[in-house]
Amino acid sequence: MLVLALLPHGCPLAAIVFAFGIDERTVASWQLKAGDHAKRVQYQYVCRRTIQLAQVQADEAWVKLQGQVAWICAALCVFPRLFIWGAVSLHRDKHLLLQVMSKVRKASGRVVQPILVAVDGFAAYPKLLKKLFATKDRSRRGSPRRIPWPKLNIV
Repeated sequence: MLVLALLPHGCPLAAIVFAFGIDERTVASWQLKAGDHAKRVQYQYVCRRTIQLAQVQADEAWVKLQGQVAWICAALCVFPRLFIWGAVSLHRDKHLLLQVMSKVRKASGRVVQPILVAVDGFAAYPKLLKKLFATKDRSRRGSPRRIPWPKLNIV
């Protein structure tokens, strides 16, 4: 577990091999097994739409590339510390947010549930979240009106 905790924090493979006396092929094998397990967890909970969201945190970060900047947007379910989804784009815009937040919405299934979404001050979040976390009111003629979930809280 310690080796798997050190790898994503940038600890060099050579340092792990030296400190623990483990063959680098063993470390690579452990890393692959951990990745496979993470994929199974992602499929079982996120893709099968069985998450009780309760509190979701979403944020973006930029990464400097050669001659340009890329944006990374990610969302996680706070209490179980479950990574829900992430996306990368060359632009910080509503399309980047839509890629991530639509997966968050799908992960909640068809159940209207109380949810607190914590985001930074990016102005595109509130309108997008009110659109995604809404039910269609089909009680009148014409195109259905979208009504935001009653316990959708955006902070």
